[in-house]
Amino acid sequence: MYLSVIVPVYNCTQYIDRCIESIVSQSFKEIELILVDDGSTDNSGVRCDEWAAKDSRITVIHRENGGLSAARNTGIEHATSEYITFVDADDMITPYLLEPNINILKQNPDIDLLEYPIEVHFDAPNGYTIQFDTTFIREDIFHKWLSIRGYTHCYACNKIYKKHLFDTIRFPEGESFEDAAICPSLIQKAKCICFSVYGKYLYFTNGDGITNRYSFKNQEPLLRHNCSLLETATNLGYKDTLTALWICCLNLLIDLKRCAEPNYSYTKSAASFIDGYRPSIGLFLKSKPTLKDCFKYFGATIIGVNCFTNLLSKNRSL
Repeated sequence: MYLSVIVPVYNCTQYIDRCIESIVSQSFKEIELILVDDGSTDNSGVRCDEWAAKDSRITVIHRENGGLSAARNTGIEHATSEYITFVDADDMITPYLLEPNINILKQNPDIDLLEYPIEVHFDAPNGYTIQFDTTFIREDIFHKWLSIRGYTHCYACNKIYKKHLFDTIRFPEGESFEDAAICPSLIQKAKCICFSVYGKYLYFTNGDGITNRYSFKNQEPLLRHNCSLLETATNLGYKDTLTALWICCLNLLIDLKRCAEPNYSYTKSAASFIDGYRPSIGLFLKSKPTLKDCFKYFGATIIGVNCFTNLLSKNRSL
């Protein structure tokens, strides 16, 4: 098989059939579909077995519940193909997605990671599409990825990876936004990445999904991972990427104020950390920012100061 498709499955009986159907009906047939039943308590595991009985390309792994990252890691360990990709059980991919993207990989065997379009919140009024022109990056890859703000769409899905990228990398278990944790490391290992115009991943809105539970515990890792990325970019001397990263982190920090029972101590230290990377107004203006950049920089700064003045005044014990 040329491609391993890994689908973590947990209590998604109402979605699993449309997901699997969107994969097995692709015009490209050289796949193995690995369904990892992560201790489902509904009929999801049974549905997976029924699909496997109909299609020899499907393998089902039943395991004790360990969470999304653990299920993906199990899939990686069982994958036998040169390339792997991930699809969540409550999502689907559009018809004729795999074949044109696999053709790109076959014509360009140096590609380690290919990213294709994704429609986020496909079934909701606030849905939007992230799409690309077909582009190859073979030099200064990590710097260019930061420059185009690839960290704003570092989903585990909507990408096809050479399996060797995961030789020493696994999804961190037990926390949300696990894809944001490892995507920068995968980009740093890649010798060539490609953005493709073909197909679309349909990311549905699942109210029961982990990242939709807006609590401090679930949302905090995204800020932490982006703060780590800010520190990495700083240490590498990628000064042209720092303003956008700083604004991204500050906006995530502000978002945490919407969470119930916030960890004020962590919020304060994160605010201080990010502020330490804030470019001076003079340095920012010397970078010849666009009007949009100016709005983001000054807007984020003003909003941030107001938010944290209010936050700290509510918790004087800090």
